[in-house]
Amino acid sequence: MRFSWGPPYDPHTVLAGAFHTREGEFTSFCNPELDGLIDSVLATTDAAQRQELYDQIWQLLDDEAAVVPLLYPQRVYALRNEVDGFRLGGTEYDIAYAVQDVVIGAN
Repeated sequence: MRFSWGPPYDPHTVLAGAFHTREGEFTSFCNPELDGLIDSVLATTDAAQRQELYDQIWQLLDDEAAVVPLLYPQRVYALRNEVDGFRLGGTEYDIAYAVQDVVIGAN
């Protein structure tokens, strides 16, 4: 299970704010190994190294059961038959981008 919160930015927007000892006050999670991994990923620009570090971070969070999701809200979207081209993105914040290719009355 993965932790998701907000738009699809780099994972550090949630990781540092929620799980780094110095910044993650609202979770009260403290793990020096995780702090080091987060610091390393923030200082790395190589995409492959960042991916490897993020994989280690998520594995550590999974192993520690640092996040226990309680619910995942279901979203329902209704469209008329005349609407064509609507595609959902990865998050609810993608709706504005999902409608850019919408055509009404194309059928």
